Amino acid sequence: MSGRSELNEEKQKQLDTLRQGGIDIRYIQSDISKLDDVRNAFKTIKEEYGKLDGVIHSAGVIRDAFILKKRVEEIREVLSPKVMGALNLDEVVGGEELDFMVLFSSVAGVLGNIGQSDYAGANAFLDAFAAYRQGLVVEGKRFGKTVSI
Repeated sequence: MSGRSELNEEKQKQLDTLRQGGIDIRYIQSDISKLDDVRNAFKTIKEEYGKLDGVIHSAGVIRDAFILKKRVEEIREVLSPKVMGALNLDEVVGGEELDFMVLFSSVAGVLGNIGQSDYAGANAFLDAFAAYRQGLVVEGKRFGKTVSI
């Protein structure tokens, strides 16, 4: 499991609960929108576990506001985790023999939502990227069933 924020007490409790249930889990602080962070996280996973079976990309940020009132930085904060995160993940694990890559999108990517034009766009990108990447899987250029849900 990874995320941008530091491992706080609440997250630690969640991890402890999962461990008590018999799940081997570790938290790696990493900003998915930064390629070097993704590379370092993947290197840590490979060193500690030997391989990576699959990827679940569920990063996202919401900054609700009408598009006329949005600042460029707010739009970047919303787009970056989903768009750059998916691209960075694919670049880093592209040659790995994954079983799956799951991208968590939103119905906003299809239907839109008031005040969420950037969020809708980011999720529409994930849907399109999943279809594109699955095409690469079919061509033998990537591994792992790729879906956006």
